[in-house]
Amino acid sequence: RTTSNCRTEYAKELMKHTEVHSYGRCLNNRPFPPAFSTARRGKKFWLDKVRILQNYTFALVFENSNMHDYMTEKLFQALLAGCIPIYMGAPNVRDFLPADNA
Repeated sequence: RTTSNCRTEYAKELMKHTEVHSYGRCLNNRPFPPAFSTARRGKKFWLDKVRILQNYTFALVFENSNMHDYMTEKLFQALLAGCIPIYMGAPNVRDFLPADNA
């Protein structure tokens, strides 16, 4: 069962107060650089996303829902890029992190 977490509404409200770059399908306001994959799947796209995130100090990491045990690649991409993730998702996210200080 999927439960909405109102991530779009949260992002819209945040955009009223600060500049937010959105490369995704939702609220898109930044195009992918020409050399980057736009296939939205596969290893190259995954790595391209990490490369884009390396330009940012913070990354909004909003899962599709806030269900227990539900996590996607989004958090790990931000961590690999060296971003500080602003996370909304699984309440037990710490169970999946690679280290206590992650």
